[in-house]
Amino acid sequence: MPSEHGVEKAPKVSVCIPSYNHARYIGSSIKSVLAQTFKDWEMIIVDNCSTDNTEEVLKTFADPRIHFHKNETNIGAARNWSRSASLARGEYVAVLQSDDQYLPGMLERSITMLDTHPRVGFVHSSFHRMDSDGNFIDMQQRWEHDQVIDGLNALRLLTKDCYITPSTVVMRRSLFKDLGGFDVRYQYSIDWSMWMRMALSSDVGYIAEPLVLQRPVHPASLTARSIMRKPRLATSEELRLIDEIFGILPASREWREIRHEAYRNIMYRHIVKALWLLHHGETSPFRSEIAYVIRLNRRFPLQYRKVMALWAASVLGTGFPKWLDYQEQAFWQAFRGQRRREPTVIVP
Repeated sequence: MPSEHGVEKAPKVSVCIPSYNHARYIGSSIKSVLAQTFKDWEMIIVDNCSTDNTEEVLKTFADPRIHFHKNETNIGAARNWSRSASLARGEYVAVLQSDDQYLPGMLERSITMLDTHPRVGFVHSSFHRMDSDGNFIDMQQRWEHDQVIDGLNALRLLTKDCYITPSTVVMRRSLFKDLGGFDVRYQYSIDWSMWMRMALSSDVGYIAEPLVLQRPVHPASLTARSIMRKPRLATSEELRLIDEIFGILPASREWREIRHEAYRNIMYRHIVKALWLLHHGETSPFRSEIAYVIRLNRRFPLQYRKVMALWAASVLGTGFPKWLDYQEQAFWQAFRGQRRREPTVIVP
């Protein structure tokens, strides 16, 4: 929109949509922005060399607030996020996943909170999850009431888990730029890195009303396949990120305890991903991922004996965990002075 002096006026908020092969969904994403009750926005779509008909879908929209850019080569998801946000001109910036959708009041509610609370660096909200066909799965709500959370308190929560969904976030562009934008060294934790860095220097707003329809990462996506087959890719990034964040924080007893909890949570998430491999018959990758986490954590075999039994079973056969269970029972029977029962299972 031109100003009195003929210079185009910057919009209040920039909605950035980094896209790749989401022709099936991106039209709905765009329509959800067009349907917003708040109208002073621009939309920046940066396509990362999609091989489907994404560009044809985009050409069906003629709104002058929509700006389309296409990368000459595929620069990866993290760099595409970074490029789309770097083109923003608004006071506030949002990154909408190209398969997610806003509900009509998303921008209005988020901008009102940012305008009302100058110390809030970014705001996020509850959201609905839907499947690939748009059917409702459930509602994800962190708290029941709107609130502003002190940055360090938000950081205490964020170090334990990245519970914030990217499409629910609207952030101050000034803070985003001051922090250098998205850190493209992180391929799987680019959003988590940003939320924690922002919480180091600002408060965090939360809106309890669900304002976004989100599709969970599809198992067939390139990112999902990479993490499922080799969980250490995400785990190694998370460990590096936690080390960087805690390197900035005070070396107090409280933060040391929080760091230990953050580390345990990363280990737990790795185990869940590794067990997914075993459940789907991927025994060799499962063993590799358990060996990886043992190298990281020498106490792992003691902390996760059942997982170690499954690891051994994947090598020695299913009789091994039964034998291990018998040995454990026999130890405690001897410890209590009880008569030892003879084994009924022979190790294969």
